[in-house]
Amino acid sequence: MRSEQELLLQAARRFHLTHYGDAFGRCFAHVLGVAQAAKRQGLAVELVRWDIIGDRDFYDHWAVSCGEDVVIDPTHVQVDGDSGLLQAVTSYPAHFKNLRRYPAALLLPLFDALDVGRCDHMPFRFMWQSGLALLRHDMRRACRERQWRKLMQGADQVLRFSCRMALGALQHNWIRLPLPQNRMGPRVETSPACLRLPADGSG
Repeated sequence: MRSEQELLLQAARRFHLTHYGDAFGRCFAHVLGVAQAAKRQGLAVELVRWDIIGDRDFYDHWAVSCGEDVVIDPTHVQVDGDSGLLQAVTSYPAHFKNLRRYPAALLLPLFDALDVGRCDHMPFRFMWQSGLALLRHDMRRACRERQWRKLMQGADQVLRFSCRMALGALQHNWIRLPLPQNRMGPRVETSPACLRLPADGSG
């Protein structure tokens, strides 16, 4: 029997993007794709999230946990040009702050409901629901651990998240600008790097 790590890597390779232009803005969608494929293999995975400080294009980055010190990052090429799938947590730039971990099961029910093969961008409704789920998780954990500073940070994140979502709604619904943070991937009919998996979950 293959190890869980081997099965997880096999799932991740199908979502691995090695060119900057392909990977730009797709970390969230492709990490969820890996988690969805892992679930079909009977694996429960943990997602890793960093806040990105001082970047005009992105406010966070996502990967899949592969232990305490290593992550599987299918879009890492957009971080620093290194297209490797496995990355050490300590290798990320200094402006990647506030690493947090979330069970993929927190978001997969929402992601499972999407018809990803027909989407160029993650729908606003999905981003809103996912953001609220993550914020609730952060706030509950801060209260449970009596970490009042993190609770205050969570309240600040609620405010910033609401502002980002309001701006996103303006761009998406009124100005019709692309939202790079929300990009899902190429359409099914044009690229094998899409998010839709075969019915049997195989490559």
